[in-house]
Amino acid sequence: LSNDRVPYIAVNCVKSRDGDYYGEIITLKLGEGSIFDSKNIGNVLPVQSKCADDGTYDILTDISVMVYNRNTGEISSYPFGRDTLKMYRSCGPYLVLAVNENKIGNNSDIIVLNKACKEEYKVSIEGRLMDIEMDESRVYVLTMGTLHVFEIERKEYKNIAVSEDFKKVYLSATGQVVLLSEDRAIAVYVD
Repeated sequence: LSNDRVPYIAVNCVKSRDGDYYGEIITLKLGEGSIFDSKNIGNVLPVQSKCADDGTYDILTDISVMVYNRNTGEISSYPFGRDTLKMYRSCGPYLVLAVNENKIGNNSDIIVLNKACKEEYKVSIEGRLMDIEMDESRVYVLTMGTLHVFEIERKEYKNIAVSEDFKKVYLSATGQVVLLSEDRAIAVYVD
């Protein structure tokens, strides 16, 4: 659901024809009750979509991430190909992918893309990936025992050692970073 000046909903669909499947993206303008636009995206599986305040929306598929405008016009795409996607997030002007060349293993490449799907930042990290959160200027990657903090525009990166039992990163409305485990929560100061 978009917060844009023209509110709409982007819906991922999978249809089949003659034994083959294809993905379709449908946009519905709120209050009109009919399809605003639709786009067949081919033999790919759409997995997730998210609308942004700027009138664009991103679609995660089984092989790439794509950015569209509200009229289902493709703006850009980024194929991650044969790499295994471990996690994906989007917020404001950025998209974040965590990929691994192998299906197993604890190393991940964290790739920060702009809406044109150009790499803004890429770094390899070690450790079992637990969670990713982001705001419009930072990416927080939690691996077992470490909180990795990426300053996107300044291209700075730092690690904060944390307990290995934390599984989730939460960002409060005030910007506070909170780590969650099964039985506790702690606030982390990130300067």
